[in-house]
Amino acid sequence: MQLFAPSRDPAATIVIDRLVSRMDKPIDSSALKSQQIKARLVSPKVYRAQAKKRDAELEAEMQKHKEEMKKEAGDDKTAEALMALVKGFAGMMNDVGDNDVILQIEDPQGKLLDVEVVGASGVIDTRGSMSSGGLKILQYSEKLPPDAKLRFLVKTKNALLRAPFSLTNVPLP
Repeated sequence: MQLFAPSRDPAATIVIDRLVSRMDKPIDSSALKSQQIKARLVSPKVYRAQAKKRDAELEAEMQKHKEEMKKEAGDDKTAEALMALVKGFAGMMNDVGDNDVILQIEDPQGKLLDVEVVGASGVIDTRGSMSSGGLKILQYSEKLPPDAKLRFLVKTKNALLRAPFSLTNVPLP
């Protein structure tokens, strides 16, 4: 069993100040660089514009393969339903609110465990989050305070505790 204990290694917690002022720019952090993690904050406005472009590209791609899909599906109705399903899944990540924090993350070694937004009194509760590939969206109901910070929790050798664990003679129902 592994347990993440960031207090055992200062390198396991990376804090980035002034989150709100860093929109639409790569996050310049020597601590993230040392862990080979790249991150960029994207404003909801810019993200929505990019989403429109992605939607148009998806629509064009689906139109190119429409006849092939009809052939595979067996009829027009089934093909249309499948295409609507694809559009629905693709569009889920495009629906962002004005208060959401959108991060594009490159973490080739898989060291990043989580990202949190922290205010003066601790972690700011989200109303939800979504992740797909290198994209993470943290959803907030209210505008973040100007002093909000990003806290990256990173797997390091010293922050991971390993303990042997086994179950024996446990009666199962």
